[in-house]
Amino acid sequence: PLSGPVAVGAAAGPLSGSVTIASDADSSPNSITLSANGVQSKALLSPTSLAFGSVTQGAKSTDAFGSGAQTVSLVNVGTADLNISSIASSDAAFVQTNNCPAALSGGASCLITVVFAPTDVKQYAANLTLTWDSASSGTSQVAMTGTGTAPAGGGAVGLWLLASGFLTALLRRRKRVA
Repeated sequence: PLSGPVAVGAAAGPLSGSVTIASDADSSPNSITLSANGVQSKALLSPTSLAFGSVTQGAKSTDAFGSGAQTVSLVNVGTADLNISSIASSDAAFVQTNNCPAALSGGASCLITVVFAPTDVKQYAANLTLTWDSASSGTSQVAMTGTGTAPAGGGAVGLWLLASGFLTALLRRRKRVA
């Protein structure tokens, strides 16, 4: 992980410099010393969270009336290749596919598509984690949430109950006519 000020796309390693500000103040000119750690590749994920809402247990967010698949953009904001070690979800209910190469060139981007497919009736919270190993290694995460809901009543049983109720009413009516 990166810590402290970071200069992306600059030479790798410690960097320093200064800014001098001239004004009409008595203390002019004023200087500010700058220092940072230069990195040549760095991952930027956007958005940083995905909310899928409610999806029926056993269905997918891409099914009819679902919230759809959601896409995360990965951009290498540096100048050197970003060597991707892994892109993984911490919960199997969030299924990811991507078009990211093993080495993402400086300034290049790729897409990660996530589908929510709950297997239980519950609230889900997981992370999509990108791990890279380049001049500066690290991880980046996208928070993901969704709710698995119970299938709506009905189906074959509901149709049977509806049909049997209709037949019962029809038979009662027929008895009254006869």
